[in-house]
Amino acid sequence: MVRTGTTWRFKIPNNVFVHPNGLDITTWLEVLPYWIKYDNVTETVYGKATDDEVGLFTLYLVANDTLGALTTEPFEVEVVKNFLPVVNNQQDVI
Repeated sequence: MVRTGTTWRFKIPNNVFVHPNGLDITTWLEVLPYWIKYDNVTETVYGKATDDEVGLFTLYLVANDTLGALTTEPFEVEVVKNFLPVVNNQQDVI
């Protein structure tokens, strides 16, 4: 679950895709809302949703081996309105 107004990160586990012949696999995400980014080097999904993005989003993690074979694994990100207090200006915190 992602709360609006807060930056979040999710590291894709290393063993989500395993090639049976040991070939290298490249991953990326498809169907990304504008506020979600994906770092394919660290395999990390991150972003910061606003109140306009409250809802359920389906993302598609794609894996491609060195021979061009593809597979896709969908996963969901739920965005909820943040009703928790947040630090507005960290410089004021002692």
